[in-house]
Amino acid sequence: MSSLTVLIVFPCLIALGIWQLHRAEEKNNMQRAFDRQEALPVAELATLDETIPLHRHVRVQGRFLAGHNLLLDNKVVAGKVGYEVVSPFILNDNAIVLVNRGWVPLGKTRADLPDVLDPEDLVWVSGRIRQFPDVGYRFKGIEYADDEWPRVVQYVDQKKMRAWFGSKILPFVIQLNADAPHGFVRQWKFITTRPEKHTAYAIQWFAIAIVLLLGYFKFSFYKEE
Repeated sequence: MSSLTVLIVFPCLIALGIWQLHRAEEKNNMQRAFDRQEALPVAELATLDETIPLHRHVRVQGRFLAGHNLLLDNKVVAGKVGYEVVSPFILNDNAIVLVNRGWVPLGKTRADLPDVLDPEDLVWVSGRIRQFPDVGYRFKGIEYADDEWPRVVQYVDQKKMRAWFGSKILPFVIQLNADAPHGFVRQWKFITTRPEKHTAYAIQWFAIAIVLLLGYFKFSFYKEE
């Protein structure tokens, strides 16, 4: 085992462990923020604005913009691929908030889009304030379609939403409660990977780094003999 190899690999392993510890702390901070909002009563509001904190549980009144649904692609429930239905919801002051109404299955073909029914009356929606649904990577060539509704999207981009729905669209979504009406399959997970798992990954990386270092010193010792 060469010294150059150890000099390159050992810092990388330590860096990976430190990164996992940072990820664990991020998840802990997210959980604390969620717990603070969870302790508060449901906020029944006439309107929403950008100052409302993430994870706040709200109940608001308005109308769905019928026939203008977004289908967030590549969402899996119980091993089946489908879409999350994200619908524009017009509030009393004409601001628009997107409502994630849950999962629907993929049709027989990609051209067979789900027929989503929208209530036309004034309704209440209850849910939590969440960030725009996104993806880890945005692949070039996978763009939005602008020709018809519903529109299949890979992620939700605020600039594009403003172009479609106007400048008064709010920079977050309401994730519809599992027991609320006007929704579909909802199996929401606040944190997909627990902080403890990131900590375990960090320990693994540090352990590999120690084994590498011990192996190097042992190899060097026997070489000298």
